[in-house]
Amino acid sequence: MASKTIPKKSRRPTIPTKALRVRIFNKIADGVSVRKLCEDKRLPTRDMFYKWLREYPDFAEEYRMATELRADVLVDEMMDIADDDSLDIIIDTEADEGARVKADQIKVARAKVKIDTRKWVAARMAPRKYGNNVKVEAENKHDHSGGIDIRIVDYSEAELNGDY
Repeated sequence: MASKTIPKKSRRPTIPTKALRVRIFNKIADGVSVRKLCEDKRLPTRDMFYKWLREYPDFAEEYRMATELRADVLVDEMMDIADDDSLDIIIDTEADEGARVKADQIKVARAKVKIDTRKWVAARMAPRKYGNNVKVEAENKHDHSGGIDIRIVDYSEAELNGDY
């Protein structure tokens, strides 16, 4: 009787090697979410991924850079969605006066939701580039080291002829 070979159970990585980091962050920069990425049994679990973010500063910095690049992918997707008008119209053949072209409001609204969602996410992934906040910096060049002159005038006794 021949012995059966039991396939070796593959283990997920527990150390972020250089090659593994390159693979992970290229996928993230291409638009793959951490949730989706960690479904791959050859990559770390989500818990392990977030542990690496806490424990390895260089891993966290590479992740930050990958998410900023991913924001650019989202902006490209927004442009594609906005430019694609192929599903925006319906030809109503049952109209009384013959075939009529009208907008498919559901598909147009869905495209708007897709764009708004990507816009929101991109603003959080790369706030300096796509965020809504404007940073204003000002420099005061006046010398305020001297005193302030204050003059007190009592107008209570002034007449209405212009003495005030």
